[in-house]
Amino acid sequence: MELVLLRRLVTELRPLLVGARTDRVYAAPRYDVVVASNGGRKHLWISVEPEDPHVCLRAIRPKSDSRPLAFAMAARKWSRGRRIEGLDLLNDDRVLRVDWQGGGALIGELVPRRATAFVVDDADRVVAVWNPRAGRPGIGDHYAAPQRTPRTAVADLAAATWTSLAALDDRRLRQELMRNIDGMAPSIVTEIIFRWRRGDGDLAAITGEVVQLAASTATPVLYAPAPIEQLPTVANGAKSGAAEVMIAPCPLEHRGDAHNMTFETVVAASQVFYDLRARLQLVERVTSAVERAIEERVRRLKRKRQAIGSVGDADVRSARLRRRADALLASPHASIVDGVASVADVYGDGNLIEIRVDPQLDLAANAHKLYRRAQRIEGAAQQALSGIGTIDNELVQLGALEVLLSTMRQPAEVQAILDQARQLGLRIPLEQLRNAEAGTGNLAAELPSRSRANLSGIMSLTTAAGHEILVGRSAKSNDRLTREVAARHDWWLHAEGPGSHVVLRNPRRLEQPPPDALAAAAALAAWFSKGRSAAKVEVHWTQARRVRKPRGAPAGAVLMDEFHSFVVQPRPPADVAADGGQPAD
Repeated sequence: MELVLLRRLVTELRPLLVGARTDRVYAAPRYDVVVASNGGRKHLWISVEPEDPHVCLRAIRPKSDSRPLAFAMAARKWSRGRRIEGLDLLNDDRVLRVDWQGGGALIGELVPRRATAFVVDDADRVVAVWNPRAGRPGIGDHYAAPQRTPRTAVADLAAATWTSLAALDDRRLRQELMRNIDGMAPSIVTEIIFRWRRGDGDLAAITGEVVQLAASTATPVLYAPAPIEQLPTVANGAKSGAAEVMIAPCPLEHRGDAHNMTFETVVAASQVFYDLRARLQLVERVTSAVERAIEERVRRLKRKRQAIGSVGDADVRSARLRRRADALLASPHASIVDGVASVADVYGDGNLIEIRVDPQLDLAANAHKLYRRAQRIEGAAQQALSGIGTIDNELVQLGALEVLLSTMRQPAEVQAILDQARQLGLRIPLEQLRNAEAGTGNLAAELPSRSRANLSGIMSLTTAAGHEILVGRSAKSNDRLTREVAARHDWWLHAEGPGSHVVLRNPRRLEQPPPDALAAAAALAAWFSKGRSAAKVEVHWTQARRVRKPRGAPAGAVLMDEFHSFVVQPRPPADVAADGGQPAD
């Protein structure tokens, strides 16, 4: 965030936050620290993202972590229940300090490429560091803010300096303005040079006017290459994203042709800007990840299809083997010399042909051996050719997914894309997306329960009501389903006697399973058991965390620490998927 914007933002935040009680401090994955105040209605986001450290007030908060990071725990120790006493920029630079009554503070150094954050105690000793940086204080050290590089105010610059600046080209002029004059920012410098080259006046007057406008209560503006409500969208053949959206402290004439949105305060502008940027970054990263996965899968499918195409001569090879076998059977007394039998081509022109045989077998056995080879070639060819339709169908689905990617805008669409990609078996780095997009509040890349990386041998079924049920189809897949795939809060079922392990997903971590979902899962557990033909089957259910595998037990053997039981009618998967479960007895 540009310093001129940060100064105005802190000025607007003071009356909103000073005196507010701190409810909690979150340390979101990677870069964000969030201070929640006033009953969770206000969330001050402090981001130490290397390329764009910033501060904003947002309505959303990160999801609670069952294992809070040490930084968050240290911040909560000094802030919980205390009111915010001060909100200041140290040395009038990009160092934000949030003080709490009774001692302790959260400090964010928002310097690009060197951004970091600290929690300090009442004696300003560092008790926690977020995103540590070389040369900055460590735990136990006394905190001292970095010294600000001195810059000259516009009014204090000598006339000779302005004359020398006016002689520079645009690139050097930009560098000198940014390096030596206070209140500069990339967007402001571009505006100054634009107006000066247009001939609006002398360089000193234009610079003073633009800097004063940016530092005052001028209207902040959000600029984008397309209408805000349509982002991301396709523009000039490329997807416009987060890098092309910017927030300016005042209206910019050089961006006059761009789509824009004006705001009354920097607080409101920054909230919309960073919410939008987080959404655009999520879309961009998901698009990139899914495109890479699609490209990899298409490449593999094309290689597989090419390999299938190479079996086109299978009929010729099979016919040649059968013809040789027929010739061997028609000449049972032919001689074998050095593993080669010379026999008449009785189904051809009658000339002698040489056939390599196994000298330890008679000619009839060698003929049957050739017949078996021909059958294997024919079977492999038939199986390969039947796979072409499957490959072509998957290529069509991947093409449809690429089309959806080009129109993806909203978080709900992102989730739908990820779900479809997982159903197609694409390898998506979901945890990386989840960590990268903590700033979105709603983590679209979050998994419903646990990773679906390995569901081979496990049947997946979704009921009409949207409940997901997994069924193990062998002892090994039962083991993997219970020990690796099922989350602790999922529901686990098993029919009385031998049968499949069944898991009912519980992504919302409900205390009790929905009756219809439980009945559907139980009907499947009864169906995939030895009691399938019975009118009623007893099914046991519990949470997956209550299921354990005894040491040395065979695959699929488990014990339940506690469970409930009821009787259901076995039902096939098609019926369960169509209308869910029936009431249990």
